Amino acid sequence: MTKTKNNQTNKLANQWFYSFHWLKKSKQRFLFEDDDSLSQLNKKLFKLNLGLILFSTFFILVSFVFLPPVIPLFFSAPWGRLQLAPKETLFLLPIIMLIMTSIALFITKKIKFVDEIIIRNLFGSTLLFNLMLAIAIIKIIWIVI
Repeated sequence: MTKTKNNQTNKLANQWFYSFHWLKKSKQRFLFEDDDSLSQLNKKLFKLNLGLILFSTFFILVSFVFLPPVIPLFFSAPWGRLQLAPKETLFLLPIIMLIMTSIALFITKKIKFVDEIIIRNLFGSTLLFNLMLAIAIIKIIWIVI
């Protein structure tokens, strides 16, 4: 009985050791090991997100003078006055972009042990989301002006 128990214990210990060894050898890494917590591609994706936010904000600021007091912002609402909003609400879109980018950065900094592909997908999807909002901003301003 003790022999089978020792064999099971040895088996579990070997499995644990080999799984830990595999985990150590994989491309996963600790984010807080050094100051360089993001790879070069992830840094580029993050910078593209910030650049898109700055571009959208600058585009709104430049065209703000030419916008009428109300603009069509809510395209999913029924036709008419329900689609209209004050022109100041156009600044909500870059704020939403900034919040989404901040959440992505927060998630990558707080998760201690993460796969590089997860970070890349997170920043890539955030970039795609921000790109769609930037296109919406350009479309709204293009329709009005």
